[in-house]
Amino acid sequence: MRKQSPARWQASTFPERFRKKISVVHDGIDTRQLIPWPDASMTLNHQIQVTRKDTVTDLLENPAERQRLGKNA
Repeated sequence: MRKQSPARWQASTFPERFRKKISVVHDGIDTRQLIPWPDASMTLNHQIQVTRKDTVTDLLENPAERQRLGKNA
């Protein structure tokens, strides 16, 4: 089974015997092709229209963090 690394440098840090089993797959974004779309918008829950002018705040919580802080899940 082949493994993946996001950079040649990272792949080179593995022992020599494993390197031939590692594929370098860049994890970045080609900003020459993926450029901002000025009129971009989306509709949430079939009712809320969000455009580039709106500020959207997203919260993701790690379940382990609740345990670390002694909070009940």
